[in-house]
Amino acid sequence: MSGIKRKTLWIFYTISAMYWFSLYSYGSVLSNHASSLGADVVMIGTIAGSYGVAQLILRIPIGFLSDRVQNRKYFIGAGILFCLISGIGLGLSPTPEYMLVFRIMAGIGATSSIILPGYMTETFDEMDSHHAMGNMSASFKLGRTAAIIIGGFIAQFVGSKWAFLAGGIAAGLCLIPWMFLPLDRKHEEKVHRSTREILSVIKDRDLYMSSVIMIFFQFAVFATTYTFTPIMARDMGVSDAMIGILTAVFTIMGVLSAMLSGRIMKRKFGPKKTVLGAFLGSAISFAIMPFTSNPVQLYIMQALVGFSMGFILPVMMAQGLKNIGLGMKDTAMGYLQAIYGLGIIGGPFFMGMVVRYASIEIGYMMVAAVCATGFIVTFIYGKEDRKNGLAKY
Repeated sequence: MSGIKRKTLWIFYTISAMYWFSLYSYGSVLSNHASSLGADVVMIGTIAGSYGVAQLILRIPIGFLSDRVQNRKYFIGAGILFCLISGIGLGLSPTPEYMLVFRIMAGIGATSSIILPGYMTETFDEMDSHHAMGNMSASFKLGRTAAIIIGGFIAQFVGSKWAFLAGGIAAGLCLIPWMFLPLDRKHEEKVHRSTREILSVIKDRDLYMSSVIMIFFQFAVFATTYTFTPIMARDMGVSDAMIGILTAVFTIMGVLSAMLSGRIMKRKFGPKKTVLGAFLGSAISFAIMPFTSNPVQLYIMQALVGFSMGFILPVMMAQGLKNIGLGMKDTAMGYLQAIYGLGIIGGPFFMGMVVRYASIEIGYMMVAAVCATGFIVTFIYGKEDRKNGLAKY
């Protein structure tokens, strides 16, 4: 790879990290900040879950348009702009209703992230795909982890609204390296594919089954880690800075298990047993979590949840995309993420309803039941000994 190409690659990694920093700088304070503005538990769940609404609606058409038009750089730039607007808007919101609007805009910003893998594979096509995706994944997880920790400390020592504003500022700064990205190359044989051919991707069994299984994953994560676990921690007297660390623990442990999923777990136990074990471990951890009596116990359970759930996403993402041709990757990724966006929407909302009318303990038991359902669906999906089944992957 030439020196210019290598420099462009590092610009891309920087954009990937800053992109996700802008969306997660306030991840640990969102719920408590909304509460401080007067939001009840249902409204808190609605604000958190609204992040998935735009993704559910827009990811399929954006993926489709990206595959057709192939101007991925501009899709990425539009996503960064929405991250900028949403971060500033959330920080300056005077009421929960304003937060809801700007949180939806954050979801629009996140929607364009599906373009990043396609841009990378087209622009740096001489790189080994697994190596390239691994580096990109590391860059956005680094950005997300740094955002959660730094955002927590900003909220602690400057004020919670500044955690949101930091995300908007990061998005604004991200536009600087974005300007130096080259346009991705067009491939005429892909541009002229018919709409029917491109949309046929959603008929792939492995793609839609992976999407369904990841609904349970996202339901659990957004109902707890990014919504009600910070509230539980605050009620125990944990500071904003340490709540940021608590949320980061989930991400860090997820990075560790994601690395193990491809190198050890899938090879030794197979993808089916890996995902089944992940759902089982998550269900047990979520069932225990609301009964912890001090912050140390809560941190331990958060680490176990992060480690367990970290196995699910990389295995099912690879499973869902393994039959998809290069010219349809963005469409497939859009479909996959749109479907599992149902979990992002439903998890916080239903959790808020359960907490309002029952208790937070019952809410976490509901999440444990969702993980148990994911276990059952995965078992059924992987039961058939077939070429494209989870058992054979």
